[in-house]
Amino acid sequence: MSKSKGKKITLIISIIILVLIIATFSGYFYVQSQLESKDAGSKKEIIVEIPSGSNVKDIGTILEDANVINSGRVFSYYVKYTNENNLKAGKYQLSPSMDTDDIVKVLKAGKTVAPEKLIIPEGYSLDQIADRIVNYQPNLKKS
Repeated sequence: MSKSKGKKITLIISIIILVLIIATFSGYFYVQSQLESKDAGSKKEIIVEIPSGSNVKDIGTILEDANVINSGRVFSYYVKYTNENNLKAGKYQLSPSMDTDDIVKVLKAGKTVAPEKLIIPEGYSLDQIADRIVNYQPNLKKS
């Protein structure tokens, strides 16, 4: 009876070790797939605004909602794991073809998109200036 009990324990331990190995490899490959670019062939550029005071979790959510990255949660874990905690606020031009490491480098460097200039020619009336501002900033309304 002792030999059969020993075989059962050995079998159970072997199964547990096998399950742990499979779970480890599955987790590793899942995280790696989430860190890769969302769409490697994409030529699309997306303007993403990171508000001042955003934490890493907020930034991950913003990037995921903008379809720039696969997973905001994996992004935030990656940033914490690599100790890349100096991400800067601003407007960024990002692409789904960028991997997580490239995005972190851009956000850390603070390479923001230059704001468009609003030019008001000399001699414009107040109505013309208001029209120009409304055209420049569509969410404003002329009253």
